[in-house]
This record gives sequence, C-alpha cells and structure tokens, in this order.
Amino acid sequence: MKYLYIGRFQPFHLGHLDAFMQAIKRGSSHIIIWIGTPEIDNDRNPRSINQRKEMIELTLWTAWIERHLYSFEIIPDMESDKDRYEYIIDKVSDFDVIMSWNTRVQDIFSASHTIYDPEIETCVLIHGTDIRRRLTSWKIVLAKWFLDKWVYQILEEYMSNSNW
Repeated sequence: MKYLYIGRFQPFHLGHLDAFMQAIKRGSSHIIIWIGTPEIDNDRNPRSINQRKEMIELTLWTAWIERHLYSFEIIPDMESDKDRYEYIIDKVSDFDVIMSWNTRVQDIFSASHTIYDPEIETCVLIHGTDIRRRLTSWKIVLAKWFLDKWVYQILEEYMSNSNW
C-alpha cells in the first residue's frame, strides 16, 4: 500500500514524523512526500524546498526510516484546487491513500480517494504555525520540544544566517 503525504512541512516537526510512523504501522510500503508551496516566500513559508527536504531526510534518518521507503515530489503553486488535484493525479497515480491533517487537502481528494487523517499520538498537539512563531521569539527553547534535534540545529543555523 502506498501513501501520498501532502504538506508544506514548515518545518518538518515531530507531529509529521509521528504521522509518517503511523503510515508505516498501517502497512505502507512507500510514502510519497509531496511538498507544497515551493515558490511562496512569506512568514508561513520561510524555508526553501531544499531546506525542507534536508529537514525531512535528517529526521527520517534519525528515526531509522530507510530511504527506499519514501520519495519526494513538489507541488507547484497553482491557482485552483481543481488544477492542483489534476496535476497530482497526472503526476502520480500509483498511490492508495492520501495522508494529511489539512482539511482542504482532504476535501480535494475525499470524493476519489481514501483519506487517512493521522491521530496525534505525541504528547501535545503540534502545529507548524506555532513552531514558526516560537522560533522568531524568546520562546525558541520551547520550539526545541517539537523538533528533531537535527532539524532544530539546522533551523538555528538558518536563523543565524538570515532574518528569520
């Protein structure tokens, strides 16, 4: 069974890893990680595609998830949900389950695909917006609790070399 995991991953946090592990436990043989909003650069999307891929790969590596179990695709920015849906279906049709917490993604695919909305098994509800807010304030130490240690170190390096 193949899963299609759609998200922005800004940043890839322990909640994302938890969902990834749930997909493996549910029998996924391969997870296609679709990274959205590659060309938008704003407060909600401060990290580049390459930075996000690096964070994801490091987190999965530290969790002992073998590289053959996942692959990456990029969703270009599109005007409409219909265009986004058609692009994804045209680009990769060989998947069984869509995995996302995002209700918009779930709505786009619910009529044609099985949707898996991962349960939060971590001790706290994790949200990327809250992590980004903490990383730009004095609460940076609190953000550490929600991130893989390697991702946190990468973000610290990015922050010291940029205005984020």
